[in-house]
Amino acid sequence: MVVFTGQKEGYGNIVIIQQTNGVDLWYGNLNTVNVNLYDYVEKDNIIGISMSDNIYLTFVKDGKYIDSVKYI
Repeated sequence: MVVFTGQKEGYGNIVIIQQTNGVDLWYGNLNTVNVNLYDYVEKDNIIGISMSDNIYLTFVKDGKYIDSVKYI
């Protein structure tokens, strides 16, 4: 479920999606956002578009950044 869309310092436009396992996914550096607050996101949904080669993907649980390796 989308729990945030907007700006965060250092990330530009971001979308935060809360997964059922309690891990939040932060997708950053987006030029356009294709989802709204409280939307449910499923596989193959387009969350947003970036006009840059750099897209940020951050994993957060309980307010702490976590290693993404075990979730990818």
